[in-house]
Amino acid sequence: MCFPDLRLILTLFTVTTFFIGSSWSETNACRQKHFENIMSGGSPLPTANIISSHNVPSMARCFMRCFQESRCVGFNYRWSGAKYNCKTIKTGRLDNENGDQTSTGQQHSNDTCTALRQKNNSLPSGLYFISPGDVALSPFQVHCDMESKNGIGVIVIGHDSESRTKVDNYEDPGSYSRKIRYNTTMQQIVAVINQSKNCEQFIKYECSNSLLLHSSYGYWISRQDRKMNYWGGAAVDSGKCACGMNNTCVGGGNCNCDANEERLREDSGFLTDKNTLPVAELRFGDTGITGSGYDEYGYHTLGKLLCWG
Repeated sequence: MCFPDLRLILTLFTVTTFFIGSSWSETNACRQKHFENIMSGGSPLPTANIISSHNVPSMARCFMRCFQESRCVGFNYRWSGAKYNCKTIKTGRLDNENGDQTSTGQQHSNDTCTALRQKNNSLPSGLYFISPGDVALSPFQVHCDMESKNGIGVIVIGHDSESRTKVDNYEDPGSYSRKIRYNTTMQQIVAVINQSKNCEQFIKYECSNSLLLHSSYGYWISRQDRKMNYWGGAAVDSGKCACGMNNTCVGGGNCNCDANEERLREDSGFLTDKNTLPVAELRFGDTGITGSGYDEYGYHTLGKLLCWG
């Protein structure tokens, strides 16, 4: 099977045209396409240059339309207010308004969602290709939230454990384990974190007679595989939850859940330490049956990783 070799993806403007350099590999008989940004904000394409026109949800779909068409040497796309209008191109030449041929010049993208937003503040939220500083990485696709955080442009990385999930019948400390599988590789995530000024991830544990940080019944694992002894909203390595930072926890402890009451309590907040994010694994315990026959249980919720700036 042939896969696209996406080398260059650049900033999205109102109208952007990409051309492709094609090569042939005798070992796998695959045509490799390398995109170059040659024009932004140009006039409409001549009809004779266009193979097909499509409405697509993202630039990636436009790229795939071109890759799947053997005659395609590039594509043009424009945001229409609801979707991208994508035109696949069958000629390697475009004329500008003066009748001069536009040459192809390679440029390397080094963008995040924040950088894209700064260059074009009308970009909507959606899927974009970014290349956040690590030269060893090819550009990869992420969701950019262009509305929250005052519209600064936030990289949003999801995972398979975002829904509220019950923890029950795991009594020993940390005996319940949930490994987090993200939508991008850890190498890509680390590149995003290193390029961003701020990152955060929401974490919550709802508990009924289930201890959290007390006696290390519950904790989270960092990307370096380290056991972390604090919860969202608290200082790094404090051994506390958010309520413990201002002495407002139920029962006067370090976490609401550590009051160990037979009613549903909650500890939640944002983790913000870039050195240890994202959460790689969740561990819980103390969800068995009490001596009086009461069922101990909890629910965990882990938000998407958000990075910006």
